[in-house]
Amino acid sequence: MIVLNSNESYENIDAPKIEIDYTEINNYFNSIYENQRELSLRNYLANYEIYLKRKGIEKPIITKYEIEINTYFYKAFYQKTKKGIAIVGTAGTGKTTFFNYYLSTQYDNFENNHNRLKIVSIRDITNAYLEGQIKEVEALCSPVMNSRITSLYIDDLGKETPIMNSFGTKQDVMTNIIDYRYNMWNDTDFKNKLYFTSNLNLKDLQKRYSEIYYSRLFEMCHIIEKNGKNLRFLNV
Repeated sequence: MIVLNSNESYENIDAPKIEIDYTEINNYFNSIYENQRELSLRNYLANYEIYLKRKGIEKPIITKYEIEINTYFYKAFYQKTKKGIAIVGTAGTGKTTFFNYYLSTQYDNFENNHNRLKIVSIRDITNAYLEGQIKEVEALCSPVMNSRITSLYIDDLGKETPIMNSFGTKQDVMTNIIDYRYNMWNDTDFKNKLYFTSNLNLKDLQKRYSEIYYSRLFEMCHIIEKNGKNLRFLNV
């Protein structure tokens, strides 16, 4: 500590220069950030377990799938990676439940709608095609006008009728939409992400959409296969 007498001023003090190690400071804050992220994950999974119990599942088991899914969501929402998220596999394993719960917990973090998703069901897509053919479906699966809601979430991909008929026009609507979103995703520097759930496993997903569309889904999404017991039977 430097003490001045009545005849001195700070301007006359020859104080040593302090070199700031910005790398060390950055590492310090990164370590804090990682600890907070790990704590957040633990809290999140604990709250998810409570959520499942409220849904009637008395002994929910948090598996590696939940942790893996959470990690990918973190990358998609916070690190702004180019890929969205897809959860596929056995019916009734909590894919949609997990997805909806995660979105609800992250709602406060959707700054200016930047990370919010446009949620579309297979029924929505089917009805849109019956009413206005492929143009109506493309409008449904497009970003929300005058907002930053650009990413799309499709629940139950693969549940649709493969060939739909509207006013005599027959089309494989979903392959058209995969192609439509793929071009949009590329044209916007990967900002318009795609998210989806499906009861099809990876092999059936490839069979349903053929190699070209299956590979596009893989390019656009981190695809996690979640299999196991149908939790709906545990609630009976």
